[in-house]
Amino acid sequence: MPEPDRLALLIVKPDGVAQHLTRLISLWMRDQGYWLRGFRELTLSPEHQSLLKANRQTSGPIDGELDAVIYTLGPIHALLLEQKTDGPTGKPTAPAELAERLTGDFLPHRAQPGTLRGDFGALNPIFNLVHATDNTENLDRDAQALFDRPLAELLRPGGDTSFGIAQTPHLLRPFRSRISTERDRLISAGQA
Repeated sequence: MPEPDRLALLIVKPDGVAQHLTRLISLWMRDQGYWLRGFRELTLSPEHQSLLKANRQTSGPIDGELDAVIYTLGPIHALLLEQKTDGPTGKPTAPAELAERLTGDFLPHRAQPGTLRGDFGALNPIFNLVHATDNTENLDRDAQALFDRPLAELLRPGGDTSFGIAQTPHLLRPFRSRISTERDRLISAGQA
């Protein structure tokens, strides 16, 4: 099993899922040095939300109530990520790097280019595309909430892979636009 400080959990919120950004976000994360180790699509039940609640960034009771509504608008995509270990030593833990540097400011208008919220155009503090587990201590609790099993069980060699990459080919294979597919059809028919 990888070291816990090299693992991170990222939630693509319902607004990101509705915009079909999960595949692009997973590829963006790969370019940042993170491998997709697990995936699950689910609608967060009140039980899932209560397990995750301690890890949400809110600025008061109204934000907490809005979060509860946001997560019921549609499914979320849970991404279990592993940080590549070939980077420089002294690098922050994967959850810290993801939450502090890669997701971008909670307020999207302050999100810098080169962050998820900056690069993918998050709309506002409510529809801000993603949520990340911010420290190693919360990883197991959040994995239990999102995958319904502990982290050690998810990553056990030779274990159940029902939440693994093999179940996400639609996220990982290249997609082709309808226009380029039609152009290729015309070229092969000699009509272009």
